[in-house]
Amino acid sequence: VPHGAAGEIVVRGRGFATGYWRNDALTAARFATVPGEDGLRVVHTGDLGRLRPDGLLEFVGRKDARLKIRGHRIEPAEIEAAVLGLPGIAAAMVCARERPGLEPQLVAFVVKNGAEASARAMRATLHGLLPGHMVPSAFIELEALPITPHGKVDRTQLQRFEPAPGA
Repeated sequence: VPHGAAGEIVVRGRGFATGYWRNDALTAARFATVPGEDGLRVVHTGDLGRLRPDGLLEFVGRKDARLKIRGHRIEPAEIEAAVLGLPGIAAAMVCARERPGLEPQLVAFVVKNGAEASARAMRATLHGLLPGHMVPSAFIELEALPITPHGKVDRTQLQRFEPAPGA
């Protein structure tokens, strides 16, 4: 990766874990040993970063869509699928909302198809479908999800929407 360009953060050294507990496939994808270097490992973090001109490493995001909320790795697509299965929901996107001094929270952005579904009702139903740490803290109703010029949901635009009180 050219200097200043974003790329995956890969850590190389001794003393790393040997892999993920009971997950051989993920271990094979993320951990590697360096041939001929006793105990030297390379770990692919899944995080993206770039070297700044001052030599510091700057974190710029994740390679995948996974989020980390209160110590749990969360795949937003799993939550989005559950939200889309709720009555009256036409579209959904789940993101982490980060505010200075506060823990990140899961926010579900929903587009309804005419049916009334309150945030309280959606949250109660999702508690029966998902582990508690995967249930969004807030629901924000939109007329449509913002789309990039390439036709993908614009996650950065979602951050400008605020939940209504009690959402």
